[in-house]
Amino acid sequence: MTIRNGNKKLTIISGHNRFEMARKLGIPLWYEVEEQNISLYLLESSFDVWDNEDWLVSYINDGRHPYIVVDEYRKRTGIGILNCVSMLAGESAGSNNYLDDFKDGIYELGDPDHANLVADIILHCKQCKIEFATISVFVRAVSKIGQVEEFDPALFKNKITSHSHRIEKQPGLSSYVEMFDKIYNFGSRTKIPLAFLADEMARRRKSKTFRDNKK
Repeated sequence: MTIRNGNKKLTIISGHNRFEMARKLGIPLWYEVEEQNISLYLLESSFDVWDNEDWLVSYINDGRHPYIVVDEYRKRTGIGILNCVSMLAGESAGSNNYLDDFKDGIYELGDPDHANLVADIILHCKQCKIEFATISVFVRAVSKIGQVEEFDPALFKNKITSHSHRIEKQPGLSSYVEMFDKIYNFGSRTKIPLAFLADEMARRRKSKTFRDNKK
């Protein structure tokens, strides 16, 4: 597919590899001229591989409100774009179910309660000098335990304040969840099995998503 650029010449926006191979082999090539308006992000993405920042900025420049909200949230919290997109759509961090919508420009916001809960905890961790609080796996672990109905974010923040020295970098998501479980229950008479309940919640969400996709 080609479009006419500002000089009325044809610019390829898709099919670069086919064009080059046909040119080398001397094979005639049919092409389609797209006369509709092509947005800047689509034109540019035909030449370079865009990252999530590029998509975000492009749609912000286009004035799309959900993308402006994502940008404000990630700047306020320091959380990565993909986790912001997932949580502001109403899901847990790391779900990536809205990545295609995000790139296609049709991303929509969902219930912000969970995103706000995670933001509050991450910002508290940063105040407690936990420098790696915004890395993706840390955020995903906070998001995962934050989905548990019995989870008390105020209690967790108090435990973080008292035991921030116990928060250390971990090799993976499950290790972070286990660490948060221990800190949350440290010194408490009534233990809440956060890690177990978080895994159960994740399994139920995954099962529900599977059933919904089968309909």
